[in-house]
Parts: sequence; C-alpha cells; structure tokens
Amino acid sequence: MPERLTVFLIVDNEPDAEDDFYALTGVVEREGEEEVWRGQEGRWLPLDPDWRQRRREVTEDVRDLLGPADYFLPVVVRPLPDGLLDGVPLGWKLPL
Repeated sequence: MPERLTVFLIVDNEPDAEDDFYALTGVVEREGEEEVWRGQEGRWLPLDPDWRQRRREVTEDVRDLLGPADYFLPVVVRPLPDGLLDGVPLGWKLPL
C-alpha cells in the first residue's frame, strides 16, 4: 500500500514579498530504483534518497492544515517569469 505524504510547498517570492504556502496531499510510490511522490491533479515529484530523514510529523494541532498523512515534506521553490516553478519537475505551476 502506498505511503501517504503531504508536500508542504513553500513558494519563495521576491526578497521583500511574503511567501506562499500550499499543502498538497499525495502518496509515495516506488518506480524502479527510486521513490516518487504523486499528488492530485497529476503532479509528481522525485524524492531524494534521504527524504525520510527530512520529513516531519503531522501533529494534531496542524492536521486540519496538512491533511490526513502522518508526515509532511517541506519543499521550497521559486516562481519563474513564465509561471512555472524552479525546484520541481518541468510543468509544475502554482496550485489553484
């Protein structure tokens, strides 16, 4: 059974602008030799081998924000001029 994992997407905006945050629910699946997070709307993210050491536990006081997964993984990205995000696979845009 795939492991549930929330990706906590942190969009690092301009130096003086407030950052945006998104909690994206999905599951971790094994594809060949690597693990991949697959979210809703077809988003995917290849996971580094050490992702389990970097994940954080979803505690009861933030479960309503981060969803049903037991763990979340913070991922920092930067917006590009064309609306895509630097730091995730080609084709990623801001969630609606």
